Amino acid sequence: MLFINNDEAKILKLRFVFNKYMSSDGDLDFTETKITALAACSLPGFLYSWYRPDGRLSPEEVVIELTKLASRVIGLRSAKEPR
Repeated sequence: MLFINNDEAKILKLRFVFNKYMSSDGDLDFTETKITALAACSLPGFLYSWYRPDGRLSPEEVVIELTKLASRVIGLRSAKEPR
């Protein structure tokens, strides 16, 4: 019998979404689903250790930067890029 923890279940769901909906229609450009999903999910993983409310970037600016990074990690194509 196979047992998986909650984090593994989340990754499996994310992999399903990546495979079924995103990579198949050309919106995302990646080859390794598991690595892509793990990398995207790990971006904010240590946020608690480095984010400072009184830091250089506001919470909104941090979200913008993390969103840009995550978009690149999952291979999100910009509107300018050909499919």
